[in-house]
Amino acid sequence: NKVAPLLEKLEDKLPDNALVTQLAGHLAYNKKQYPEAISYLEKSFAKESNVRTALLLASAYRKDNAEAKAITLLEQAPEKVNQNAAVQGLLSEMYTRTDSAKAMDSYLKQIKASPKNVVALNNLAWLLTEQKKYDEAISYARKAHELMPDNPQILDTLGVALLKNIKQSEALEILKKAYSLSKEASIKVHYAQALAANGQKSEARQVVDGLTAQERSEERRVGKEC
Repeated sequence: NKVAPLLEKLEDKLPDNALVTQLAGHLAYNKKQYPEAISYLEKSFAKESNVRTALLLASAYRKDNAEAKAITLLEQAPEKVNQNAAVQGLLSEMYTRTDSAKAMDSYLKQIKASPKNVVALNNLAWLLTEQKKYDEAISYARKAHELMPDNPQILDTLGVALLKNIKQSEALEILKKAYSLSKEASIKVHYAQALAANGQKSEARQVVDGLTAQERSEERRVGKEC
């Protein structure tokens, strides 16, 4: 409440100041007034293209159900903004839902810039698994696993890639550990699949029986596979 009046005074005195306009956009964003936030942030970004404003504006676009605008903004941003790790990370996340080829290209750029980027390694491995490029997927997943051996999501990615590549025994070992660390629905499902692939049908059924009604509706395929 105290910030808004002060900001209004600053806007009156410094109407063309990019930082003041950005702050006004940030305030509107925090109030969930996304169209207003977008208006301020577009003006600020036009005056001074920087990473902070770009990320905030992209987030406002997404909150306003305009993810395509967010992608275009970051793709067309100046190189100093576009090549920023956080910007590439956000682009990759959005590409994952719209263009897997662009997502993989973005993740590769991030890994080249930072070989120990665990998120990029893990997500690239998952996309490669979806494309049935299992050897490549396993390679990247192992690198992520070496960096974070006890992360359940990374264990899950590696386990699924191994399972798809008919390495059932190792997949079961990895997915059992993931299951011990997290009871997320997808991890339960993949653990049950690994149990079934290793001939442990009754154990797989026990995991399936432990799914909630909501998890069952989301993962109907488990019952068929197990």
